[in-house]
Amino acid sequence: MSYLGDQTPRGTRSELHQSAASSANPQSSGPPFRISRQVSAPAMTCSRSEDKEHINFDKWVCSVMLKVAQVVAEARFLPPLPKHWETVKRHDFFLETRIVKEVDDDLQSWSEKCFPAHPLVLIIAMDVSQEPLSSPRQPTAALNCREAPDRKYRVLEMWNISYESTAGQAGQRPREIKPAVFVKQLVLLVRTVHSCLRLLPCHQTVAKLGCRDACMSLKYRLSHSTQLQAGEDGGGLAHEYGFGPVENPAGRVFVQVRYAAEQGRD
Repeated sequence: MSYLGDQTPRGTRSELHQSAASSANPQSSGPPFRISRQVSAPAMTCSRSEDKEHINFDKWVCSVMLKVAQVVAEARFLPPLPKHWETVKRHDFFLETRIVKEVDDDLQSWSEKCFPAHPLVLIIAMDVSQEPLSSPRQPTAALNCREAPDRKYRVLEMWNISYESTAGQAGQRPREIKPAVFVKQLVLLVRTVHSCLRLLPCHQTVAKLGCRDACMSLKYRLSHSTQLQAGEDGGGLAHEYGFGPVENPAGRVFVQVRYAAEQGRD
């Protein structure tokens, strides 16, 4: 894990290491989730024959980028929900994730159109418009978490999930990395992000808003650029934290989050 900048999320760096270690250790966090037959990621193990052959590293990288975004979306938009509010669950990378359908649809579109040429950028923002929303205040079975036009937003988090290719770069020789080692590092990356989400200030914001108001106030935008759009205020993104990189023979994948320390409404 690498640390970007001087700022660290709420909690010390030793706490982050302990949190990541406990998440990655099955004995401390309980047995891993069983992989269901419908798995979006590639098989979670590499046989001895596969270990000696070339595997599709790009497929693994794309899967882990989508998984990280799904983990973040679950933490920000799906706090403990009422029993009648059913969600789809996905088991991959030894972690069960509740799926936000509209986020998942946008992620699939990104994987088809933008990977691997562009990063995956997930923006979490709070609606600070003066005009109330016209949607009902009671939660329904369908979420509406996308940013809407003609609204004002304060950006709370900007997640930049990137894949940097080293193929063809001068002086760069392909590294010999065993597929099994590469897969384990990707699993650890996902579990580390998952365990550290509670240490970021946005977790407290979601807890204070509660289930209903979090879905009403917090929105997201999925992009392949870190450029903010009209109506988005990112002036508070003064802190930065990074995970990774995880390297393979063709490149490296890493996760970076910029976040605001003060996240309450005016």
